[in-house]
Amino acid sequence: MSTSSLDSPLPTRTSAADHPGMRAAFRPGRMTLGVTTPLEGFPGSMPTLERHAELVEQAEAVGFSTVWVRDVPLVDPRYGDAG
Repeated sequence: MSTSSLDSPLPTRTSAADHPGMRAAFRPGRMTLGVTTPLEGFPGSMPTLERHAELVEQAEAVGFSTVWVRDVPLVDPRYGDAG
């Protein structure tokens, strides 16, 4: 008899401190900086995301610790960009 994934035990929870990205973003006793996507397309134009990977790599190379990705990008013509 086969078992489905519903029959398997839940994965073990780990703390945020165990995740490399969380360790980079939240360093005890230190301030870190991050950037928020989209990284291009300002002002008055929609982001194309054509060079996004390159821009993220540049931000990382100069010391930014995180890239925050909006989970709900909104387009408001009065605002002037995706925000």
